[in-house]
Amino acid sequence: MQVKLVSEGDAAQLSRFYEENKEHLRFWEPLRESDYHTQEAWEQRFVVVQ
Repeated sequence: MQVKLVSEGDAAQLSRFYEENKEHLRFWEPLRESDYHTQEAWEQRFVVVQ
């Protein structure tokens, strides 16, 4: 296991993770727009944070 801070380069992995695990995570994730976990949405959030 590796724990690290995520960055813009991780957007595709984050998007894939949430897509592959959405059924399991639905109990803990709040309701969100359907495009919230797209790669583009993750990339945009990282731009805002930087």
